[in-house]
Amino acid sequence: GSFIPQAFTDYFRTPSELGWLRSEGPLPEHPFLGREAVLAQREAGGRTLVGLVWNPEDVIDVLAAPLRSEPIPDLMELPRRLGPEFDQVLVDNAIVGVSSGRALSTNLRAMISLCVIDPEYAQPGTDVVVLWGRPGTSQCSIRATVTQLPFKPDRRRTAV
Repeated sequence: GSFIPQAFTDYFRTPSELGWLRSEGPLPEHPFLGREAVLAQREAGGRTLVGLVWNPEDVIDVLAAPLRSEPIPDLMELPRRLGPEFDQVLVDNAIVGVSSGRALSTNLRAMISLCVIDPEYAQPGTDVVVLWGRPGTSQCSIRATVTQLPFKPDRRRTAV
């Protein structure tokens, strides 16, 4: 993908980014390994995990690119590429997050992905751009919209 890590750990997600550290409420009083790091992350804040729904017309343009005369961006394997793939998420050409886990959902009829994003852009409905393509290849912009997770409602506990 288009994301260029500065260190191998840039591929990892922190408990804070995954929403595991609630800012409200105390941590358990007993000592545990990593307590100081958890407290530091809680105070520092940081990116948050959201979903992205990719613009269908932009996805179709990438899929149809091999049939056109313009440069071909990285091919988009369906329903998803094996292995990890990380792409830059931009607002006004500034990097505000990282998209991962792109997949075609036939149930949602959409291309979706997970994204860790700066909190000011994490509101559902926010428009962002995913930079598609590895550096040094033909890259293109794919519009996307932030959505909350999970992508579809959990109805396992619905009374019938």
